[in-house]
Amino acid sequence: MVPSRARPAAASAATLAVVAALGGCDSRTSDWPGGGRRAPSPGPTATVTLAPDAAVAETGCPDPIVGVWTARRFDGATWYEHRLTFMRVGGALTCAQESRSWLGTIDNALPPPCSRAGHPATSYHHVTLRCDVIEAPPQLMVRSREILQNIHTCNDEVVGYNLDSFAGNPVGNTWSTVNNDGGDDVDMPYRFRRLSCE
Repeated sequence: MVPSRARPAAASAATLAVVAALGGCDSRTSDWPGGGRRAPSPGPTATVTLAPDAAVAETGCPDPIVGVWTARRFDGATWYEHRLTFMRVGGALTCAQESRSWLGTIDNALPPPCSRAGHPATSYHHVTLRCDVIEAPPQLMVRSREILQNIHTCNDEVVGYNLDSFAGNPVGNTWSTVNNDGGDDVDMPYRFRRLSCE
């Protein structure tokens, strides 16, 4: 997903292309609400791989897919973060999706404080979605089906959202995907990392 609004002029098209193409792997924790952990600066990387819980890293998960998976990407002006939660219901794999985005720099991988006086929240665009998941081993595909909520935590402008379509082959606790959202994300790489087994 890429919100449908103009990016700041600070990043040229060439810069965005170079930054988006960068690989890199950096173990960081997330600061999603309720997580209680904050991510330090990602340094020079453009794609951040978040660190799983110790139990996931050491013993793995009983199900190859079930759990919480997160990917984060920086395009030179905006951070994008996706969280997918996979569950099995009667043997069938289901999913829930959340997405956040905020303007920032590569040295600040966290949403900034809300600029509104007296507002305690951090500032980001937050979308929750209904999604479908397709298991076609070795490939796993997730397609957004419906936007359930589209808000800005500081009551700033709410921008449009393109429905995602992630596809890739999960290996252990890493799922390297490309996203095609019918808009700006065309074969855009996102590296998901499983943070928990449930």
